[in-house]
Amino acid sequence: MERRNIVMVTWDSVRADHCSCYGYSKETTPFLDSMARKGLKFENAIVSGLPTPVSMCGIFTGKHCSSGKVKGKTLAQVLKRRNYSTGAFHSNPFASRFYGFDRGFDVFNDYIIKESDKEYARNSNLLRKAVTKIILKSGLNIERFRFYYNLICVLIKNRYDVGLKFSDFYSEVIDWVSKQDTYFLWILLIDTHFPYVPESMNRIEKIKSMITYDRLYSCGLTRRLDRKDIDKNKVKYIIKAYDQCISEADRMTKRLWKDIGDTDPIFIVHADHGEAFGEHGFFGHPPEHYEYLIRVPLVIYNADVREKINMPTSLLRLPSIVCDLAKIPEKSCVLSPFRYTLPIVENKLDGGLRITVRDEEWKLITNPDRENELYNIKHDPMELENLIDQELDIKRELEKHVYKHIRLRYELSKLSDRIKRLRI
Repeated sequence: MERRNIVMVTWDSVRADHCSCYGYSKETTPFLDSMARKGLKFENAIVSGLPTPVSMCGIFTGKHCSSGKVKGKTLAQVLKRRNYSTGAFHSNPFASRFYGFDRGFDVFNDYIIKESDKEYARNSNLLRKAVTKIILKSGLNIERFRFYYNLICVLIKNRYDVGLKFSDFYSEVIDWVSKQDTYFLWILLIDTHFPYVPESMNRIEKIKSMITYDRLYSCGLTRRLDRKDIDKNKVKYIIKAYDQCISEADRMTKRLWKDIGDTDPIFIVHADHGEAFGEHGFFGHPPEHYEYLIRVPLVIYNADVREKINMPTSLLRLPSIVCDLAKIPEKSCVLSPFRYTLPIVENKLDGGLRITVRDEEWKLITNPDRENELYNIKHDPMELENLIDQELDIKRELEKHVYKHIRLRYELSKLSDRIKRLRI
């Protein structure tokens, strides 16, 4: 049986409603649009949690993972056992080997210096101590220090130093693919991550974008802003930069397809979570469960399937989809044995769990820190009218799914504790 090459491209922080194939008014993703027309498009792909480590852990294991640390069997391990060459390339530290994401990969380039490099570790510790002293004396918190550091990087190097962009390690990816027979390739693009500094911007525009976003983000990071206090002109400016970053990621994805298309790979393009621009007073990607944060693009191209799926689909199902495309029997796959009929989103907070269940029309958000929320996302897509006290029958029906999820998570936790005791 012929095995197919598989490429999974993850766009960091991209919400579905800012992709033109999902109805956005601007043409931000022409290549993704063409793939969606010819391939398999999921209209309502829902993440299992956020931010990146929580979401990507779910994608690689098929299970909810509030800690964000990869445990148990992974998709890469399953494919490797089927004689796939497995390679990963990205520079997001929150999806690095320190969180266990390297499990099952033959090559895992997260561009973080190895702990075994003693000279680097020594210099890094000295730098960290010096930086700590500066922060303590200046009264700056770590977020403010990072902002000023990266602002200096833009002034000196004309780029934001959050990490390597795809173009920086692109040649390594092509070189690795050229040496493989059958492969699984994962790429995570931080090009679309805040503070949105697209390469197409000149130095002055980059600085203006950084300062504008920083003022909004730093205010909305620790508290929920009142919508009337948010400067709409500033929001429009950073959204413009954000859209440019998405377009650049789309162009890089197209370039990748052109350069490795002769290996006939199945292309999977998706995001790990969305992004907030003040809709409910939030910026960035806090552990909230509104649509712009949990609904993401998911397109599968060149898999001999042309279809549009409207049913809400959890990204926890992605491992089983990949295994199916790779002709791997279901029993050998990594998807959790606990099947959900509706997507469940989970985040662990200090006060408990935030759990959300969503169907095609309704969404229930259970909050540990405030009143629960119920929205008719079909008629109220902006989630402005909380119907938790009006639609009691809908509320009770969706609560059943939440209670089932909590029960299964509790049983799974007890099983995990028993296994640990046996190992001891």
